[in-house]
Amino acid sequence: MRSWLVLAAVALVACTSTAGGGGAAWQLPDASLQDSDASLSDGTFSDDTPAPPDESVAADGTQDADDTTDPGDAATTDTTPDAAADVEVTCAASEACTSLGLCTAAGGACVAGSNADCKASAVCQDSGKCTAVEGECRATAVTDCKLSFWCKTCGICTLKDGECVPDGYPYPQCSCCATFGLCTPAAGWCVAGGDSDCAQSSGCKSYGKCTAKAGTCTAAFDEDCKQTSLCKKQHKCTALAGECVLGDADCVEWGLCAQGLCTAKDGECVANSSEDCAKTLNCKQYGMCAFKDGACRVVSSVDCAASTWCASHGYCAAQDGKCVATSGEHCQPTVGCMTYGKCTAKDGKCRTESNDDCALAAVCKTQGHCTASGGECIAATDADCAQSSKCLAPFGQCTAKDGECVIGTSAGCAVTLQCTEFGRCTYDNGMCVVGSDLDCAQSYHCKVSGLCTKGNGSKCVAGSDADCAQSAKCKSLGLCVAQNGECV
Repeated sequence: MRSWLVLAAVALVACTSTAGGGGAAWQLPDASLQDSDASLSDGTFSDDTPAPPDESVAADGTQDADDTTDPGDAATTDTTPDAAADVEVTCAASEACTSLGLCTAAGGACVAGSNADCKASAVCQDSGKCTAVEGECRATAVTDCKLSFWCKTCGICTLKDGECVPDGYPYPQCSCCATFGLCTPAAGWCVAGGDSDCAQSSGCKSYGKCTAKAGTCTAAFDEDCKQTSLCKKQHKCTALAGECVLGDADCVEWGLCAQGLCTAKDGECVANSSEDCAKTLNCKQYGMCAFKDGACRVVSSVDCAASTWCASHGYCAAQDGKCVATSGEHCQPTVGCMTYGKCTAKDGKCRTESNDDCALAAVCKTQGHCTASGGECIAATDADCAQSSKCLAPFGQCTAKDGECVIGTSAGCAVTLQCTEFGRCTYDNGMCVVGSDLDCAQSYHCKVSGLCTKGNGSKCVAGSDADCAQSAKCKSLGLCVAQNGECV
């Protein structure tokens, strides 16, 4: 979000400067206010802006009087070529370069050494100060003002004495009223003249900037923040240093402390003690119940044994900051062991390592997966399948193939519904088919519909009147004549 501290500075300077432009010049917003993707014409804001530069750096690149070097230190100043190069690099990498165009080292200070320094900085893009003059960036062309961010958003588009000033200066139009609450003319500029100016702005509604202070709108009280979308959606309901931020009280207010997340840190509610950690979901699930080195961590096997991962995965012992499985006793009560044969602890996990592991598993009894292979239980032999429920009716899957139990014989077909219903009782090339009249004669549809003779392909048909005569269709409905494979 664009810095409101700079707007405060705008208001203060504006109120103390003279209408004639002499004395202190108004410092237009710096790089912390520039956001090339932002569009404030509809009253919206960006929230990803870096903090403003150090206030000890003035617009001309010098430091405040309190920060100047003691003259007594001058004799020890390093003036070697390497030291000068270091100053050059320091200037180019500084916040003052990015925000104010002070990128060139000269006389032990960082200055605007060229127009290129200025044009690459935020002070050009924001405030139209795109020309290097006497070591600082200034506005020298009205086109620079008109292309600037503050012209487009607040109508600061007129060139005057090296500055871009509001249109209508010294009687500005205050076009930033709806956005920033700067609604009251003062010494040629627009400021927040009172809380009523701020209350009508989008900055108040969205970001809690509802209180007028030093000519700008700021989040001064928690009540300013609580009405905003920041509070309702992101729990940022506490006013601090003019912004709405996440506070410890917000973690409690929004119920996050009940989960152990009681302390606000870096915009999130986090645990800050072992007592907090004990309430968290990570403690209940993963045994991360002790506060250590700034976070909730696994330190105790007791915590691991009480976690849901102990019951579900066998991770019941603390080792190297994690809950792991270290013995068969950890693995054997788990679902993974009882269902899939993952009953042996190895490398911290429960794994399938032997046929004994598989023999304990439900997958052996139900699927015939009774042999350990490649960390899994598979059906390796017909004997594996024969002891499983898959070999029984109505499945008949008694033959091991590619790790699974499948139908592989006519005996397997004979117990299936395909045989008892439709006469497909003979195994042929991976399928159960109608192999003979006998297959049809013993089927359900022979008794009911007279389909007692093997027809073309794998199906049974009514091959004669005798087939029909013995069927329920003949006895109950009088359909006793075989015609086109059916009883009519």
